[in-house]
Amino acid sequence: MPVVVIQSAEFGIYLRMDAREVTSKADDGSGTVNCQYQIAPWEIFEISAADDDGAVTIASVSFPGVYLRMDAHGAPPFASDSGGGTVNCQYGVGDWAKFRLEEQADGTFLIGSAAFPGAYLRIDGRGVNEAEPHGGIVSCTYTPGGWERVRLIPQ
Repeated sequence: MPVVVIQSAEFGIYLRMDAREVTSKADDGSGTVNCQYQIAPWEIFEISAADDDGAVTIASVSFPGVYLRMDAHGAPPFASDSGGGTVNCQYGVGDWAKFRLEEQADGTFLIGSAAFPGAYLRIDGRGVNEAEPHGGIVSCTYTPGGWERVRLIPQ
């Protein structure tokens, strides 16, 4: 499957996964998922089919066996500046590490949770720039807009 970087269409920054401490499965996930100004090894992911129903997994290339995980409990059902829920890492594939890629008319994608229908990955890249190269907030929301649209850029 494709190896990509995931770029925020709104902010032009990249999804970043720091899984240095992720060595075994944790009920609440672990590690850090946030944003990065430039492409480096922690920003590269492999997208693979999770099962026959169209769901995919998003695995770190730098941290083998570690996957993007989204828990949408606590995500607001209305438009919110802060989003909610928890986006982090998981060692191995569980239900909360499965996603649906929804292509938009402009060629961008929404990354939707397979476990939480209607919940989408949200990237707040405010404050991430050349001087402050990593940070931002990655969360989820049930009201997708510009901060939820991403570009999948082949590597």
